[in-house]
Amino acid sequence: MDKHNSHRISIKINGQERSFKTNNESEEKIEGKNTSLIDHNELAAAKEIEELEEFEWVLPKESKNSKGNKEEFSPIEDVRNLPKPSKLSKNKLKSHGLNRKSNFPYKELIASIVLAVFIGSLFGVVILNLFTRGDEVPVVNPSVPLQGDEKPVKSNDNKENNLAVTLELPHLTSSVIQVGKFSTKESAMTVLNTAKTSNFPAVISNEQGFFYVYVGIGLTKDNLSTISKEYSKVSEEFWAKPIEVSGGTFENVNEKDAQLIKKSKDLFEKMLHISDIGFTSGVISNEIWSPVDQATKELISNESEIKNDDILKLSNTLKSAYTNLLSYKESNEKRALWDAQQTLLNALVQYQLVIDNLAKN
Repeated sequence: MDKHNSHRISIKINGQERSFKTNNESEEKIEGKNTSLIDHNELAAAKEIEELEEFEWVLPKESKNSKGNKEEFSPIEDVRNLPKPSKLSKNKLKSHGLNRKSNFPYKELIASIVLAVFIGSLFGVVILNLFTRGDEVPVVNPSVPLQGDEKPVKSNDNKENNLAVTLELPHLTSSVIQVGKFSTKESAMTVLNTAKTSNFPAVISNEQGFFYVYVGIGLTKDNLSTISKEYSKVSEEFWAKPIEVSGGTFENVNEKDAQLIKKSKDLFEKMLHISDIGFTSGVISNEIWSPVDQATKELISNESEIKNDDILKLSNTLKSAYTNLLSYKESNEKRALWDAQQTLLNALVQYQLVIDNLAKN
């Protein structure tokens, strides 16, 4: 780049020189060519500044490589005057996780957990009150009169606590073969064991302070002739007699229990009739068997409603008798009929126990 007095800048690009006018030159054209008015000192100062601003631009000439192609030059960036990173940008880097000393929000997390537990507990208490409020029964103080048309609320929970009713129960009549009456149970047990050793059914019945030993049962006395003949081979001290389990009127009996007691009594009498037929004619027809089968199935279906242990035991005993009688009906084996005699005697004793407990209550 050459310097001239006419305030021009010349730049050589690829060997060619181009001239450019400076701002001072254009101002001279506007103001005129009268430069005498410019102070000599100002002119010197302007000239000195002009010398400082004036510098040469030297551009490299294009060179070709060995293949004749032009070589490419990568621009060099001057980073000396680039702005330094501000404090704001450093804070941004810290916010993006580049700061090693990052603080985890433990306090906020613990506060959130405590708040969630409190809200959950409060919600649970509200739901519990909604579900239990309907089951509450108001307590009525009989000493305080009710106002207006208000009436005490009664509990209507009949599923667990059935209503108490009055049971009208007829007498149960049957006939038994008795082999002894004893004042002590030990004496009665001796006769009982003798009968069982001979493969006869036998039970002990406690009636009015005495112990009776029975070895056979039927609906009527005449139908016990076959059992009496068989037992005469073991002992001559026995006799057939009618027996009665007293019925009557029983107060405050559970409604379900009262129904099951009646059904058990009726089923027991039907089974005694089947046993009598087995020992006399030996053939049990389907017509005679059908009422027993239907009554037994009905009793079993209501077994889940039995709350009294004595009634439940009576029901189980009658089911065993049903199994023995059915086995005899299908096989015609006498052993099954004698097994039915044992379960029917057990049912008699259990039924007597149920009635005694009703009378005590």
